Amino acid sequence: GVVLQSLGGGWQNIAPPLEGINYSAIWGEAEDDFFVVGSAGTIARYRGGRPWETWRLQSGANLEAIWGTHSGNIYAVGQAGAIVHFDGVSWETMNSGSTQALLSVHGRNAEEVFAVGADGTILFFNGLIWRAMESNTTNTLNGVWCRSDGQTVAVGDYGLALNHSGILGEDSPWLAQDSASLFSLYDVTGDGAGNTYAVGFNGSVVSYNGDTWTTNHPGHHDRLNAVDLDPCGSIIAAGDWGVILRHGY
Repeated sequence: GVVLQSLGGGWQNIAPPLEGINYSAIWGEAEDDFFVVGSAGTIARYRGGRPWETWRLQSGANLEAIWGTHSGNIYAVGQAGAIVHFDGVSWETMNSGSTQALLSVHGRNAEEVFAVGADGTILFFNGLIWRAMESNTTNTLNGVWCRSDGQTVAVGDYGLALNHSGILGEDSPWLAQDSASLFSLYDVTGDGAGNTYAVGFNGSVVSYNGDTWTTNHPGHHDRLNAVDLDPCGSIIAAGDWGVILRHGY
């Protein structure tokens, strides 16, 4: 039931007043306008100066990830292939064609969105329908990120990294890469300068420059579950036991 917001040199809990909810992901356009998703189909929106606005999916499916192009076009994914879309007013269930747990979602625009999850599941949305893509793995995929250079990367269990850089279609396979990690990777993010970062088990932090993955050493061995970049380009990673790490430039 924790949603932390940075405040000066520390963090404060600003979670919605809901009982028994575990929050799993956050996305927003600004510090005073963002969404969180979590267990029991919970979605909540924070807007500065207003009470939290909350929704509950009728299915009660746990939601694991959220991403959008703007606050009027947002996708949330989760348990048993659940995908819901927000149009700025309400949330609508989408047909994913999958029953696998979906753990991450990211895209470039409203016509190029990816979702990944259990058993090597990769789904692609073209603006009209979701369809499955062949991953050639049964490992769980925990994170996906669309790079600005046209490449898309997915990371998962046992250090798995997949890359898609071709035209979307049957002849454009996902290819395995050496992630420079033997440990499971749980999240991935990037910037507009061609840098991609993934974090995972045993404090793993790896980076991708568009050609190769390299290992970074944060000096901690706690499992890292999430990673993002702040507006200044600093890497923020969060993980087990409440650990939050920052790597600044």
